[in-house]
Order: sequence, then C-alpha cells, then structure tokens
Amino acid sequence: MEKLALAGRKGLNITAILESLGYANETEFRQALENMTETALKKIEEIRKAIQDLKTIGETLREIDHVLAEQLRGQNRGNPNGHGNNDHSHGNGNGNGKGKDNKP
Repeated sequence: MEKLALAGRKGLNITAILESLGYANETEFRQALENMTETALKKIEEIRKAIQDLKTIGETLREIDHVLAEQLRGQNRGNPNGHGNNDHSHGNGNGNGKGKDNKP
C-alpha cells in the first residue's frame, strides 16, 4: 500500500495500474486485499486445528505402540523358547519344557 501511495505522489496513474490488474479502483483493490487477508487468517486457524488433530493421532498411536510392546514383552517373558502358548507349543510358559501333553 505504501508503494501505491508513493507511485501516486510521483504522478503515476494508480487507477490505470489497478485496472490493468482487474480492479475498478483503489477502493475495490483494498477490499479485495482485505478479503484475501481474512481468508488467509481463517486458513491459519484451520491449519492450527489440523496440526493439533495430527498431534492427538500421533499420541494415540504411540500409546497403542507402547501397550502392544508391553504385551509382547510380557508374552515373551512367560515363554522363553519363543513359541506361543497355544496347543502346539512345547513349553508351559516357565521355560521347563513341560507342555500340555509333553511330560519330561
């Protein structure tokens, strides 16, 4: 806006310049500029909200990852041979080889 004022003081035809850019006059240009600024500010708030939503999603995923890791560690502690404790395993979770049907 300062450059427009300076150009006007130097004798340039501001109206002709603005008309070449698609504006009828300086008032229309200022209104359009104000509308663009308002729109940009609204978008900034939307972006902030989206960033907060993404942070919440990330926290949720980290919590799930932590719980899953704990569960897997707990499962592996109970069965050191690395096999799951199902009907096909060779351990009873104590690492002593005593399975359901396998007596030492």
